[in-house]
Order: sequence, then C-alpha cells, then structure tokens
Amino acid sequence: MNTALMNRQKVSFKAWKLGKGPNDPERGELKRYDSVYVTSHSKTGSYRIFDPLAEDKDFKYRRVNEVFIAEFMGKKVIW
Repeated sequence: MNTALMNRQKVSFKAWKLGKGPNDPERGELKRYDSVYVTSHSKTGSYRIFDPLAEDKDFKYRRVNEVFIAEFMGKKVIW
C-alpha cells in the first residue's frame, strides 16, 4: 500500500467493515475496493483511499484501517 501511495498506482483489496454501531447492517461484511488510489497513511495505521468510480460524492474518499485488510491484490493478508 505504501508503494502504491508513493507511485500513485491503483490497488484492489478487501477489508472487513467495522460499522458505525452494533445495529449497522454492513458491520462484519467483507467490502471490496477495486481500482482505488491510496492518498495517505496515518501514524495510527489507517489509509485514506480515493475511489474515482464512486457514484456518491460521500463515498469517493474512505478511511480503511490496515488491520482490517484481509486481501491485497488477490493475495491473503496474514497478521
């Protein structure tokens, strides 16, 4: 992810969705992010991603914690 950030490359990955609360319908769902750009990385271990194909303006920029990434570029992530 950091290499993609520095080289402005598109990446694809899957990450678990934490949700906004215990009643969030997407909580625990494995979300797929295809052809997105990594825009930044924080000291707390989260990535900001930009999805140019998102139809809704609110979903163009997303934050994903790296510990929730389950698959990166077709390969499983093992912690």
